[in-house]
Amino acid sequence: MSPKKIIAAVSVLALIIAGIVIAVQPWSKTIDSSMHEKSATGQASKEEIALVFCKRDVAKGKIFENDDLEIVKRSLQKYPQDAISDPAEVVGKVAKYGIKAGSMVGYHDIGEGGHP
Repeated sequence: MSPKKIIAAVSVLALIIAGIVIAVQPWSKTIDSSMHEKSATGQASKEEIALVFCKRDVAKGKIFENDDLEIVKRSLQKYPQDAISDPAEVVGKVAKYGIKAGSMVGYHDIGEGGHP
């Protein structure tokens, strides 16, 4: 086999492999999203969890009040491990850091009452 034919064969093989890789990527995302619980209609549904978010900016050292917080539902797959789902765990605690409105509140963000 001539060197030109070998190069052509290797190029074709590389293009085939690249096409397979590109074709599999969207398919793997479909597999991930279809692994959620099925609803009564048999359609895949995304599981959600209620998480505590800041409703407004909270300054470092501020003691959290109910009015500072809101519950937001998020995909079960997209939240940090220290996410808080119960506002009662935040109310009365101190903000260790300044937290912007719309940000999720995690255990790393709060300290005991009066102790940031």
